[in-house]
Amino acid sequence: MKKVLFLVLGLSVTMAVMSQTKVISKKPEQKELREDIKDKREHKKAAVKDLTKLKIKKAGKEQDVVNADRKEIHKESKELRAVGDKHPAHHAKKVIHKQHEAKENG
Repeated sequence: MKKVLFLVLGLSVTMAVMSQTKVISKKPEQKELREDIKDKREHKKAAVKDLTKLKIKKAGKEQDVVNADRKEIHKESKELRAVGDKHPAHHAKKVIHKQHEAKENG
């Protein structure tokens, strides 16, 4: 009788703890991270293009945008690491590369 009571008590405590833990979805944050990386790349290309045409002021403003994007990427990566993703930026870059290859191949 004692064993059954402890078993039921243990199961009830376990169920209570399991029901209180949150399941956090990483999908929206990962998608935002991918979009931020794509935006950063576009801004970086624009900045380099402006520098090659000797538009220094415009390139400087574009570089400020690139730096802001980079800070945002690091912030989102830190949040995803807190959730449990070990290398979110690297993983996002791999996904972007796979999407680009799939787009090129058809």
